Amino acid sequence: LWIRRLDSLTVKELPGTNGAAYPFWSPDSRAIGFFAEGKLKRIDIAGGPPVAIATTLGARGGSWGAGEAIVSAPAAGPLQRVVASGGVPAPVTRLDPANGETAHRWPQLLPDGRHFLYYVRSTTPGRMGLYLGTLDRPDEKAFIVESATAGAYSPPHGRFPGHVLWLRSGALMAQPFDPDRALLSGEAMTIAGAEQDVGTIGSLSQAAFSLSHEGTLIFGGTNDRY
Repeated sequence: LWIRRLDSLTVKELPGTNGAAYPFWSPDSRAIGFFAEGKLKRIDIAGGPPVAIATTLGARGGSWGAGEAIVSAPAAGPLQRVVASGGVPAPVTRLDPANGETAHRWPQLLPDGRHFLYYVRSTTPGRMGLYLGTLDRPDEKAFIVESATAGAYSPPHGRFPGHVLWLRSGALMAQPFDPDRALLSGEAMTIAGAEQDVGTIGSLSQAAFSLSHEGTLIFGGTNDRY
C-alpha cells in the first residue's frame, strides 16, 4: 500500500503490506484496514507493522465505522462484522436465496455508526443493486436503487442533503437520500461521465470512484484515467 496527500506529489509506502487488497480508512484517518494472506488486517500510517484482525475467506471490500466496528465482505456470502481490535466475525446480513441473492459486497458504514450501504448480487431481475442495512438487525434490509455496481453515500453538507451515488450506463449519478427513512427523494442528477464513462474495477461490481465523508470525490474513466 502507498498513500499520499491530495495536495502533494510525495508518496509513502506502508511496510509489510505486500499483497494488500481493498484498503479502507479508519474514521480518524490514522489507520487503514486491508485484506492480505487470508486475513483482515490494520496498519497505523504513523508507523508499525500490520496487525491481523480476523481470518477471512477472500474479500470484496470493507468499511470501518464509529465505535470501532468493521464490516467486511468475504468473496461470497453475507457481510461480516468484527471489532477493529480483533475477534471472530459475525454475520451482519443474511442472503435471500428465494430472491436469487448470491453475494453481499462493498459495504460502507454511514456516519451514524449504525446503518451501512452495501451491494447485493442477484440472479433475479430488479433485485441487484444498493441496499441499506442496520448493524443490530441482520434480517432486515431496504432496497435503495437498482444498479450493476456498488455505490456510496455522501453525508449532508451545509444546506445540501445527503446523497447516494452510483453508476448508470457509465454516468456517475447522485440522488438525495435519507438513511433514517431509507428513502430517495427528488431527481437523480449526473455528477460525471457525460463525456467519458466512469469505469468499473475488474468484474467484481466495484465502481471506479471513491468518496470521503467531507464530500471529496475521486473517480476514474474506462481507461483508468483519474
